[in-house]
Amino acid sequence: MTRAEFFALPLKQFVLEAIKLNELPPQNGAWRSPLWEFTRWMKARTEFTHCGGYNAATMIEEIIVQLVPDGLDPWEYYFIDLPGINDPRAEFIETWDKVRTPANMDALTVAWQAAEQLPLKPTHSYSAKYCALLSIAGHLQRARSGRFGQEPEGECEPWGQAPIALPVERIAELLQCDRKSVSTYLKFARDEGLLTKVSECVPHQRAAEFTFKTECFDWSTGRQVR
Repeated sequence: MTRAEFFALPLKQFVLEAIKLNELPPQNGAWRSPLWEFTRWMKARTEFTHCGGYNAATMIEEIIVQLVPDGLDPWEYYFIDLPGINDPRAEFIETWDKVRTPANMDALTVAWQAAEQLPLKPTHSYSAKYCALLSIAGHLQRARSGRFGQEPEGECEPWGQAPIALPVERIAELLQCDRKSVSTYLKFARDEGLLTKVSECVPHQRAAEFTFKTECFDWSTGRQVR
């Protein structure tokens, strides 16, 4: 079954296949919910686009309760054997808001959607597409920092800065412009002190990496404050 065929399945069959595909998180020292991958699959379906975790869990339960023997809790039937899970339904709801990248989307796509909802408004607006690139970079950095909805404490305290990849070709597609324009926008952002390059691109392997000064913006309005 191809990926496209998988996402085209009726919701009931999709849920069952996603249960089978759920993978345990890698043992790299950082704990992640064993329901993480299942939650990513669910967030990729349009039926759950506007759902919170509670409503998504209710919809999923209506499906899986039909598939288990009478009297058994459907969440426990399918998920109770996962390590560290005592209440699978509550774990799913708690994990829902932590999953920022659905299984059918990459981080850049998620950042682009977030940028459309909250575009950044820099002090120096070189062009609309420059501002769009800044918005993508800013939302990428927030996602990498893992501090959604939080602001730095203290006037000058920086966010944790994990590098973000800014692939020129992909961004050119999103902005509907050419590669040269994207490179120009990146230069403007570096000149403004909003982007710092931390590694060069390696052709056909990885994009150049940057850090973005998220502390320079008000994340309730998108306006530059520093």
